Amino acid sequence: MHWHLLRGLPQYETVFTQAHDFGIPDQGVTIPVHGPFGDKGMLSVTRKLSVDRWETHTRHIMSDLQQVAAVVHDHVMQQGVVMRAMRAPALSERERETLQWIAAGKSQADVADILNISARTVEVHLRSARAKLGALSTAQAVARAIGMRMIYPM
Repeated sequence: MHWHLLRGLPQYETVFTQAHDFGIPDQGVTIPVHGPFGDKGMLSVTRKLSVDRWETHTRHIMSDLQQVAAVVHDHVMQQGVVMRAMRAPALSERERETLQWIAAGKSQADVADILNISARTVEVHLRSARAKLGALSTAQAVARAIGMRMIYPM
């Protein structure tokens, strides 16, 4: 995303006024990166050039910048602290209990009765657990939680 395309948005002036205070020019590009576990990152690059010169410059180097963004993201994600966090997300006790009962074959309504909470609260715990585990479905979240020994098959 070329930063100049953001001009006209209400927050543009606030952000770039503060950026200028730190010596950051308003010509730049931010490249989003999406990793295999649902992780996201971005690389921003800037240079003090006119809009026309910046667009010409970035046209020539954009594919290189995208590759650099992916390599840097992969490198950061492979660091010990980040990978440990990705391998073992911190589920709350309630999220683990909810997944454990689902793994035991209970329905969301059953889990709500067992834990004495609403069915809506069960869904909130499941949604949160899916997000933390990078799972697209509850079944996938259960499988990942079992694989990470956060819950146990019954």
